[in-house]
Amino acid sequence: MSLEQNAAPFLCTPSGRKIYGFIFDMDGTLFDSEGFWLRTWKMAEKEFGFTGSEAMFLHTSGSSQRTMPRAYVDFFHGDEELAQRVYEYRTNLAKTLWTGPSGPPKPGAGELLFALWEAGIPTALATSSPRRDAETLFRAADIPLRFQAVLSGDLGLKSKPAPDIFLAAGERLGLPITECAVVEDSQNGILAAVASGAYSVLIPDQVPPVPEVQAQADVVFDDLWGLAEHLGLSLTSA
Repeated sequence: MSLEQNAAPFLCTPSGRKIYGFIFDMDGTLFDSEGFWLRTWKMAEKEFGFTGSEAMFLHTSGSSQRTMPRAYVDFFHGDEELAQRVYEYRTNLAKTLWTGPSGPPKPGAGELLFALWEAGIPTALATSSPRRDAETLFRAADIPLRFQAVLSGDLGLKSKPAPDIFLAAGERLGLPITECAVVEDSQNGILAAVASGAYSVLIPDQVPPVPEVQAQADVVFDDLWGLAEHLGLSLTSA
């Protein structure tokens, strides 16, 4: 890691690419919240008697609240009534079952964020979830929202796999996106990262991207500790 005086700090990949900023997805990347959302799909599948909930979960992962209703209609082959009933059912489940702490931080999440913040490397959070969900999760985990930029699903940007949220995050950080790393877990997320031109880091979660999508990522790790080791960043307890 370079922390030269009067120069922006950066981390360097083994291939020599300099990373001056990090953009993190939230659900499934920093927090183990994707398991909750997959569980609500499983519950809806049992309640309404349809199949394919895992495929739908994979398809909609990274989608915003604005685009989600249309995805439901497409999934149910144009049956708008069923789509609306399932959407309302899962929305109500989220309101009654979601507690925030049910999605604890992923191993190494706090340690990695604190290490980047201490090193003075700019970070952004780019999530399709509403900002209130981000505040709930970070507060429950006792991790501050020290990001230079927080971009959430209620900003009206195009949903992943469109790269818009990552491009906007790079602009907020004042960095070319090619000098940033995007850390993602989902298929739509990593497609958006690749499309943006960022250094794309995939850490698969509950339902991993299909192999041909995984192959598009610059690097793939089992966890955030692997990313830190890849970049030569020493982590200590948060």
